[in-house]
Amino acid sequence: MFHRRLLLLLVVMVCASGVLASQLFRLTVLEGESLRAEAERVLVSRKLIPTVRGTIYDRKGRVLAIDEPCYDIAIDYDVITGEWAYAAARNLAYHDNKSSWGEMSWEQREALIETYIPPFQAKLDALWDTMVSIGDIDAEELGRRRRTIVQRVQTIRSDVWERAAERRSQELGEPVELSRVAQPIAEERESHTILSAVPDRVAYAFRTLSSELPGVHVIQAKTRRYPVDDVTVTLDRSTLPSPIAVQSTQDVTVDRVCGHMLGSMREVWAEDVERRPFRHNGGVDLGGYLPGDHTGLAGIEQAEEDILRGTRGQQVTRRDTGDVQRVDAQRGHDVHLTIDVNLQARVRAIMDPDFGLMQVQGWHSNHRMAPGTPLYGAAVVMEVATGEIVAMVSTPMPPKREPGEPYPDLSTHPDKPLINRAISAVYPPGSTVKPIVYCIAAKTHAISINEQIDCRGHLLPNRDNLYRCWIYKSYGEVHGPLDPVGAIARSCNIYFFTCGKRIGAEALVANYRLWGLGDPPGLGLRGEVDGLLPSLTSPNPEGRGLTVPNSILMGIGQGPIAVSPLQVATAHVALARGGHFISPLLIRERAATQVQRDLGISRPVIDLALEGMRDVVEARYGSANHLTIGGQHEPILNTPDLILRAKTGTAQAPTQYEMVRDGHDNLVRTDHVLRDGDHSWFVCHVQRKGEESAAYVIVVVVEYGGSGGRVSGPVANQIIHALKAEGYL
Repeated sequence: MFHRRLLLLLVVMVCASGVLASQLFRLTVLEGESLRAEAERVLVSRKLIPTVRGTIYDRKGRVLAIDEPCYDIAIDYDVITGEWAYAAARNLAYHDNKSSWGEMSWEQREALIETYIPPFQAKLDALWDTMVSIGDIDAEELGRRRRTIVQRVQTIRSDVWERAAERRSQELGEPVELSRVAQPIAEERESHTILSAVPDRVAYAFRTLSSELPGVHVIQAKTRRYPVDDVTVTLDRSTLPSPIAVQSTQDVTVDRVCGHMLGSMREVWAEDVERRPFRHNGGVDLGGYLPGDHTGLAGIEQAEEDILRGTRGQQVTRRDTGDVQRVDAQRGHDVHLTIDVNLQARVRAIMDPDFGLMQVQGWHSNHRMAPGTPLYGAAVVMEVATGEIVAMVSTPMPPKREPGEPYPDLSTHPDKPLINRAISAVYPPGSTVKPIVYCIAAKTHAISINEQIDCRGHLLPNRDNLYRCWIYKSYGEVHGPLDPVGAIARSCNIYFFTCGKRIGAEALVANYRLWGLGDPPGLGLRGEVDGLLPSLTSPNPEGRGLTVPNSILMGIGQGPIAVSPLQVATAHVALARGGHFISPLLIRERAATQVQRDLGISRPVIDLALEGMRDVVEARYGSANHLTIGGQHEPILNTPDLILRAKTGTAQAPTQYEMVRDGHDNLVRTDHVLRDGDHSWFVCHVQRKGEESAAYVIVVVVEYGGSGGRVSGPVANQIIHALKAEGYL
């Protein structure tokens, strides 16, 4: 009997040892890594140290964007969800009924808890009412922000649980239910910002009430501020065309002076966190993104995100040993732009329809749109010597959005305010490229340097309704024999039809690209377009289908060519530099990446092209010479102390129809015409007297404006006055 009992005891001990060994194997081998990680999380306390985003400056050191300290109002997550009221009621119910709590059924406990909830729910209601009254936010928007936070945390929680279950499944070699890994995540134990960058008085009020309101925290934070967001500019009206000129000044207020260029900030999206997660492969990237972080939205803020962002610091404390390890935060790098914000503001004000030039006027002779209709477009000012962009404006701007407001749907907005027209919109360049076409024709020996071509009104001898000169089409007249200077000054289509035909489409496309037309400018901004030119290098080159009609039309800037205003400015900077191309520069830190090349144009050819552009301004027949208003001539460019060269352009434009969304959320075109007519171009080289070459190139395009000289010319004239006012001329 004794031996049997001893044997049974040994069997029990062996079985127990086997169970313990099996459990030990599971804990140390199968689940060891995850358990060690969990233990590490318990033993280690990590405190993140915020970084400061780099500052953005203009060319003269003025601050365009800067991080500044502020206060945020944050609320605990369980208060946001409303679960706080239940938890507080349960705790109080248990405290008051501790002796009988263990004898109650679940249903009895829940019924008892319900009787304790009302006063706690009243505190929550008082909190939200206080948020509305003190925080200057309406109840609907407050509710939207609360829902957004809850949805974000729930999404993060689902992702964390799914990854934890997947990791545990791989360790155990069998499926693991989510319930086995379902633990509260950090975001459920944290507070979340409801009100950002509140005024000091609001922060003080909430700090005073924090003891009375549940889950309220006034926290020190940062806000991205744009000091020159809204500017009032004083403009002189005495130099405007006579119908709107007065001997006085006008104050014009413009908002987001550099809005398209700078961009703004937004909360990170899932793809941002996925691109650079804070936690990665068991480690931590202090520059990585966490939910609630902010990142650049469009413009410089987006393009230079990794430069501006900086990295957090951290302080890691081991609870078991008390050891502390600290890594200091690294401030983001600053970015310096070539833009002069004061000049930028002046150009924005000049292009505001309220100033008068960017709305349909009687002298425009625009018979397709009613007088007073707002006009939109873009302007670029580039420094010839360096290729630096001194001003770059696009109108209109999108509607102003207050922090925390949802982004409006502008997909059907007829004026397309989100587009930076200076770099993201393309137009046929029209006659603005004629001086460049002459240079290409002379370089490729398609014509001799001083060759005369006879304008008979139409290119083809027996087809007077095809490839016509504008003067023949409009007045039935002809230019007769013209040399390159006269052809550029009079903008003779026949001369440049002939140049394009002789050059050939493929050679013309290849040379256009050398001048920066049809290739991305390389500023580093998202949204820069290549322009539209046939490809000559792709596996199935479009250039193989180029025809003689293509080359003829491209000779006058029409046909298969469309470019951005910045590309036209870049090409004319190359012309003003004597045929030496330099890519445009917006971010000073990228100066080393600027491309330069000699275009192989002889100096006599350059001089003739520039002489023709000077006659565009100075000769009575030049399209930039004068406006005719009430039978009287008045100069388009009224700064006689400067040497000015110009080229106007009027480019065909497609009719713009109203777009709406159908029942399937697709954009469809209606028959309602919004805008019709031609795009208006004006290019001007501005040179100080006594200097050998132009100092600045100005390009203006006005969508559906009509005549280049009559519409865009007065805008360019005011930009010249702005350059003088800011000390550049």
